[in-house]
Amino acid sequence: MYCSKCGTKKNKGDKYCSNCGTKFTKLNKQTKKIITIVMSIIILTILTIGLFLHLNSPKTVALNYFKAIINQNTNQLYHYLNIEGDKTFINKTTIETLIKQVDIKEYNISNVTSKNNQANVTIHYQTNKDQTITIPLEKQTQFLFIKKWKISMNNHIIKDFSITVPKDSNITYAGVKVQKKYLEKTTNNSDTYLLTQVLKAPTKIEITLPNGYKMEDEITPNTYKNKYTAQLSLDMIKKEEQTKIENTIQKDLTNLYENALKEKTLENKQLEKTYEQLIKNLKKAYNKLINIEFTKITLENVKLNEFGYLEFCFKANYKYQIKYTDFLNTEQTKESNSYTYMNATYQIDQNTYTMIDAKNLVDYFSRY
Repeated sequence: MYCSKCGTKKNKGDKYCSNCGTKFTKLNKQTKKIITIVMSIIILTILTIGLFLHLNSPKTVALNYFKAIINQNTNQLYHYLNIEGDKTFINKTTIETLIKQVDIKEYNISNVTSKNNQANVTIHYQTNKDQTITIPLEKQTQFLFIKKWKISMNNHIIKDFSITVPKDSNITYAGVKVQKKYLEKTTNNSDTYLLTQVLKAPTKIEITLPNGYKMEDEITPNTYKNKYTAQLSLDMIKKEEQTKIENTIQKDLTNLYENALKEKTLENKQLEKTYEQLIKNLKKAYNKLINIEFTKITLENVKLNEFGYLEFCFKANYKYQIKYTDFLNTEQTKESNSYTYMNATYQIDQNTYTMIDAKNLVDYFSRY
């Protein structure tokens, strides 16, 4: 024990300091216990702060972020990102697109720079060649004004991304249904939604049209492409769905011509005018059609008309049989094969396609 006033060491049995005369006082057990507790708290606090500073340093955060990329750990990756504002469409689904499967053999921190609330950490790594990546970081205020280093997303985010779709369509972007609160404007034929912020990454979008048909696409927002207008193409229709549509068209055309040849009443009232015109054209034809069989339908393209219906252009291969009178006034029968291009418009009800319009229906059948 030492004198609290001058620091002179106390000898055993001394009641007063041999140097300055200050009386020594004994600490009772309760006081010793309190001092021990206080010292423990101070030491624990110092260790906690030291551990926090280590785990929260730009070097450690950047390294953990890089490891999360390597390990394909989306949850951990998302934890290190500094995303402020509306996070609706910057979720773990879109973050996954930032992860690239790379076989990294070894890596190390090659440079760390820090100034105010900004930092940059450069990591050198090896794949099949030497590469480097510089990770930008920024401080983000957390609970009780504690600041933590997080990965800056400034170069990965697009603000105010607009999506224009046919009127009354529903949109799912990055796995999230786009609510009406994002609707910016509407016209007679279209709605435009404004998403507060999205990620610069390949993102899936699904559009459900008023007729129930679903369009799927993948878009990559960037600085020069901050808007998207839904335009249907065959590439957006799954192959199995295309086959289903082709089979439906083949069945509908066969039914249309079979009824026309027999002049039966057509149940589909929406095709009434088209059907009546087909019968008239077949009657006026110089060569009389006896039978027709559509052997193959191939979709060429598709578009949405102004009412939101699907309008298909397709190639129709068919074989047919006709009767005609030759130059000797003898009745002849001829069988042949041919093809033509037609258009048909469909509406969809509970995943069922119904033809509501047909154009370019073939009514001329050559004997040569």
